[in-house]
Amino acid sequence: AMSLYGYGEDWLAKAHELFWVGDVDDSALARLIDEITAIRKDDPKALFNLWIKTGGGDFTVVAAFLDFMRVKKINLVTTALGDVSSAGVFLFGAGKARRATRLTKFYFHKVCVNFDVDRDVNLPQMKLDAKNLEERHEESVIMLMDLYRLDREAVETLLNSERRWTAKEMKRKGLVDQVI
Repeated sequence: AMSLYGYGEDWLAKAHELFWVGDVDDSALARLIDEITAIRKDDPKALFNLWIKTGGGDFTVVAAFLDFMRVKKINLVTTALGDVSSAGVFLFGAGKARRATRLTKFYFHKVCVNFDVDRDVNLPQMKLDAKNLEERHEESVIMLMDLYRLDREAVETLLNSERRWTAKEMKRKGLVDQVI
């Protein structure tokens, strides 16, 4: 057992349970911020255990979530459940303690952009999209380095792996604290 945020070894019993199940999008972020804000009105030092199961979603939503957590100094534990992919691995990394169920799989990949196939080919727009993609990739590398305390080479290896990692493999890499 471990002590967390000064709560002692029974910290998990004191945590407020939150859930991020489904896409990483604006509506999910708004719901979660509303829940956290409401709980913190009554308990400003509340500890939250965020259960995460997501195939991913919008990178800008993850950035907003991480900024909210940092600015508001939210006490957060994350618990992965089932599938945590793409933008979900950033959410998971936000926890001071990170737990995963034994059947959880994690999927890292480089940031990608969905091109509109119905749109007429527009070379200047394609160049802008490619430049934005490069910037987002660099932002994602820096974020993952910070969240997981990894060096650039380790992050690039994860992003280039294009494979699903088990909870046990993530624990061996030091990216999961506890497999439950």
